[in-house]
Amino acid sequence: MPGPATHLQGGHADHPALTVRGATRERFEDVGGYRDVDIGDGLRAVYRARTVGNRVSEHRWRGIFRIRVRVLRGDRLVDVCSARTRWRVLRRD
Repeated sequence: MPGPATHLQGGHADHPALTVRGATRERFEDVGGYRDVDIGDGLRAVYRARTVGNRVSEHRWRGIFRIRVRVLRGDRLVDVCSARTRWRVLRRD
């Protein structure tokens, strides 16, 4: 990807940390994560998400969105969950 990575510090449910790896008129990539300190029963979650998109024509984009969640109790890993989905967008003028 063109350009250096930019990392914004912080990260929680309202304002996730964000790493922008670059974007052109034909492609973009966005990576970020945040922590949810209390999801109940003494558990906390660490989320990591990534989306990549490519322009396939003048009005169409498509890409993949991925997310991974680690659930912890204290320092002990309780569970890991991940999901991936493809997406498409048609821009109408």
